[in-house]
Amino acid sequence: MLEELRRYLNETPQSQIEADWSKTKEYDEVGVTVDEFLQKTHYYFKLGEANISWQKPNFLNNIENPKFTSDFLILQHEVFS
Repeated sequence: MLEELRRYLNETPQSQIEADWSKTKEYDEVGVTVDEFLQKTHYYFKLGEANISWQKPNFLNNIENPKFTSDFLILQHEVFS
């Protein structure tokens, strides 16, 4: 892909490149910018290198917590009211 881009930029007249580029205007507001994509990608790989141990919540331990509520009764009340 990189080689194709180099060939396109080297072999295509500037006026054609500008005409092709102008056809992409409708996509300028779609998704993230290239800068945002590169920043987020860099951040993603930095997180991977950090070897952070993400601990998933253990919901079974919540049952033993006196402040825990599953909200079952609230949902049941709303459904059957």
